[in-house]
Amino acid sequence: MASQAACFVSGSMPPTTGGPHTDKFKSLTLCCPLGGEMSRSRNSEQAPPQLPAPFFNINNPDQPFQVGILQFGSLSVIITRYSITVSFPPAHLPIDPASTVVFAKSPSTPLQQHNMAARDNTDTARSNPVWGAVDSYALPHSHPASRPNTKALADALAASREAGLPEISVSAAQGKFLALHCRAAGVSHALEVGTLGGYSAIWLASENPGLHLTTVEYNAVHVEVARRNIEAAGLSDRVDVVHGAGVDVLARLRDEVRAGTRPPFGFVFIDADKVNNWEYFQLAKQMVKPNSVICVDNVVRKGKLADLGNNEPVILASRLLVENVGKEPGVDSVVLQTVGEKSYDGWLWAVVS
Repeated sequence: MASQAACFVSGSMPPTTGGPHTDKFKSLTLCCPLGGEMSRSRNSEQAPPQLPAPFFNINNPDQPFQVGILQFGSLSVIITRYSITVSFPPAHLPIDPASTVVFAKSPSTPLQQHNMAARDNTDTARSNPVWGAVDSYALPHSHPASRPNTKALADALAASREAGLPEISVSAAQGKFLALHCRAAGVSHALEVGTLGGYSAIWLASENPGLHLTTVEYNAVHVEVARRNIEAAGLSDRVDVVHGAGVDVLARLRDEVRAGTRPPFGFVFIDADKVNNWEYFQLAKQMVKPNSVICVDNVVRKGKLADLGNNEPVILASRLLVENVGKEPGVDSVVLQTVGEKSYDGWLWAVVS
């Protein structure tokens, strides 16, 4: 970024009260000294130097700003669950007018102050905040907070975060998309590989009252958190969390389906350790009904899927999956790139005939 100014955004927000998109900010302040370039890391939490008067200040504690896009003349402020982006017009600051600056916040702490001059341009989760802003705008319309499962979903995320689970669940939009697919396809039995804290499981089961879900998780801590979240959501009677290594559990489930002691699955969602995706897919194929979908998450890897010089194990595993599924008899597939609040990635969707 071409800039000789160090800018900081600071703010405060009240505690969130539930729902997948409830971050609200009481105030936002942007301060820009017009000289000197800061060298601190983008993620530094040290106090900034003495700042001049604010360039602008948004302060409305009675009606906190929710996620969305604010326009102040030619100045744009985009607020998402995970970031704040300020676009500076050339008339205001000595900054490249094409530049946008992102200030990330921790989901569980007040907004941190960051040095825009040291922004990490490789952080694609923040490189196009419009993706998150669209999610933040659209979801309250397609899934308003008055829906019965809103609290259970928000509580599951909060409990998972408090338990120290990685924040790698599907986005709310993705979770609902998967649930709507199951509803449209009339799925009565679904399989998930990779439970984490149960967030996607709650989406699938709560949106489909006739659905029974079997979800497999290797990590014992994740299993306990997921079971508590699913029980709190009132779904324990229809969601079975199975503890064990994915390949071993899926082989056992396949044998049960073959023996007729377990019904075949009408949908499979694979979102576990990526190096085993092809094995998971092969096992899943053997226990689904005809014309069922197998969906594998995180195969595009921010575009690294197409970088043939990249030999990271997860990238090699993604290419192996895509190439092998494309040659697999009785399977028709597509790789769909996705953007949104969870950045840039993509799914492999396959129909097993």
